[in-house]
Amino acid sequence: MSVVYYLLSTSIPFVPNLIAGYNVGLSIALLVLVNKVEPVTP
Repeated sequence: MSVVYYLLSTSIPFVPNLIAGYNVGLSIALLVLVNKVEPVTP
């Protein structure tokens, strides 16, 4: 149990960073898809 607790305690601070990175990647992917479907004039 101590090993699992150690892994959880060390990985918890990285969870918000992973979520933020995933959200940024998802928004970029959505922008790329929207630009491919409907080109936006700059």
